[in-house]
Amino acid sequence: EPTSACENVVKILQAVVQTLRNYESKLLGMDVVKLFWRPLGQQVIGVIVSHVRRQRVTPEGCKYLTRDMKEYSKALAFVEAPDILDMLSCLRDMLVVFTTPASGVAKLVVEDLRYLDPAVLMAFLRARG
Repeated sequence: EPTSACENVVKILQAVVQTLRNYESKLLGMDVVKLFWRPLGQQVIGVIVSHVRRQRVTPEGCKYLTRDMKEYSKALAFVEAPDILDMLSCLRDMLVVFTTPASGVAKLVVEDLRYLDPAVLMAFLRARG
């Protein structure tokens, strides 16, 4: 079950999505993905990364974060921007740094996570509890 903070965020996202969907038919000729969905997805991802940067995430806390990330992914499934969905997938992939023993982190980063954004990956590594 997601955290209450996540549930609140998802409710707000759903309200924003519904509002934009109601006006979408009035926006004929506009690139809705470029003007609305992609920026919204980028903002949500930015907030998630900022939140993780300010935390100390323990392996136990990672369980909650993993559940929340699944909910955020479901809430953003409407985004018709593959790059946003790819970023969410990368964030979910990075969660493994919180459950990997300290002795295995270097190997994990070099062998399994080398394709990820180094700046975001470093922020996640610093957040290890």
